[in-house]
Formats: sequence, structure tokens, C-alpha cells
Amino acid sequence: GRKRLFVEFDVSVVDQTSTPEREVKTRVSAMLTVMVGGVNQWCVTENARTDLGQVANADIIVGTASTDSELTRLRIFEDVTSPGLTPQRSTKIDTDSIESGLMTLVVKGDGSFFDLPGTARTSLELEDLVTLHIMESGSILYDEVRALVADDLAFNREIDARDHSMHLTPSLALTNYCSYRPGRPTIADPFPTTCVVRHDVERRLFPPSGEFPPTAMEVPELGADTAGAAAFMQTVLGQSDYAAGLGRSFSEVVARRYNLNGRYLRAWWINPGYEWAPASSPGVEPFSLSQRIVLVGLVKMDENLAD
Repeated sequence: GRKRLFVEFDVSVVDQTSTPEREVKTRVSAMLTVMVGGVNQWCVTENARTDLGQVANADIIVGTASTDSELTRLRIFEDVTSPGLTPQRSTKIDTDSIESGLMTLVVKGDGSFFDLPGTARTSLELEDLVTLHIMESGSILYDEVRALVADDLAFNREIDARDHSMHLTPSLALTNYCSYRPGRPTIADPFPTTCVVRHDVERRLFPPSGEFPPTAMEVPELGADTAGAAAFMQTVLGQSDYAAGLGRSFSEVVARRYNLNGRYLRAWWINPGYEWAPASSPGVEPFSLSQRIVLVGLVKMDENLAD
């Protein structure tokens, strides 16, 4: 069956745009669901199915790094789909900017399985990834939402029999608490909702977030061009040479660390911010961290039989 695990931690952020500086803490929860995309092609019995959890796992990196040594100082939650891992709770991560809250989801397939002659075409795919952004001073709303996620009631799973895929859509129970893809706040209505459901990855694609570019992207594999990584980081941090350089260098760091190959060793960046500020707010960065973030991902092992 499906395997799920929560990773929960706090991100403490210093808002340097205010006078005096004020500290903002963001709690991030992550739940990764893994599923098998059908019976492996060389198998002939039901019992011969391969459990994805036996041949793949995932890490979550919080923050950014320009060098390999800087990466070692980031918080890396390893093997978050391991059945023996105890969920992390309230681990505080001190940051001084939104770039330090960037989330990298790394999916790690076991080469001893994926490099077999019979699995040479098999890949790991991030089908859907959803983030819930909650802005509240207490925890009442968060507790309600997290309970729905924990009880597997927050999302409906749409099955596409044509390609044996599964996709996430918010349930009615979740939309009673959170708005799905609402418009950006305005001066007239600066706080229309305190909980937002955002689809960062949908059917393997990266949809735009309202008027903004996509909020997720796949990190280029080892040796690939990094222009896309530079452009994405500029959507997160602003149009600057620094952001572009960080995008290039961090993508290369991640690719080297995990030997990304675009098939079974893959990584995705997720913008941790949400556009809470009204669109016409002068001098205000479009993205800011929420009080709490919940991340839900759906990973599939695709045998690519239709290719």
C-alpha cells in the first residue's frame, strides 16, 4: 500500500525589512506518498510486484548553498520515506532570508535496481506536489488541516487508467478550511484567506501561480545546462545577478551531491513563499513566508511502457 511520513520543522526568519527587525517563524510539514505504477514488465504474478519503498527513498533539503561545503551546513532530512524513521517534530532552522527556506525534494532510486537490463527505461516521476500555506498566529487552523492530511482526508486521488497515473485534488473537507488557487490579495481585501492550497507540480508540469511564474522546477541533471535554474531562482529572489548565480551554483551542488541523472536520481525545487502582499504594494517583495507550510508529494515509478 501507500507509505506516508510527516517531516515537521520550524523555520525561524528575521524580517530585515521592518524597523526594528522582527523574527518570524515558519513551521514546515512534509508528507511524501509513494506509489507503484503497475506490475513490472518482467513479472508474471501478483506477488512479483516491486515495492517502490524498497528501491527508492527521498531527502528534503532546506536552504541554499553555493558550494559543496556550504551544503553540508544545511538541514537535510534524509530518507523521509523510510518506514523506520520517526517523524521529526519542531526542529528549528534559523534563517535570515526567504532563500534559506527554499525546499529541495530529492528522489533517490537504487541503482542496483534501476540499472538492471529489465528496468533500463524505468524512471521515478513526481506526479503531483501540493503546498498548503497557512498564515495564523495560533495553531487552531493548522491543527485541523494537519489532522485531515494525517487521516488521508485532505485530498482526493484521481486515477487515470490510460497511463496508470494518480493525481491529487483538494477534498471538500480541505476546501472548507483552505482556498484553492485564490486570487492575490488586494488593497481593498488584503487578507481574503488565511490558508491557501497551491499546486506546485500538477501532472508532472509546473503551473504558474496566479500572475507569477511556476513555483517549482526540476533541478538540472549533472552536466546539464543551468540557465533554467538561474531563471527560476530569479523568480524566487528577484531579478539580480546574485539570484542567477545562486541558481546555477546551487543546482550544480545538488547535482553533484546526488549524481542527478534525470531518471531515477532527481530533485525539485519548491518556492517556500506565498504572495500574501497585495499586488499593488510598492517596495514589497511578492513572496513571503507563511507561518506554517504543509508539503504533500506523490511519486510514481514509471516503467515507460508506452514510449
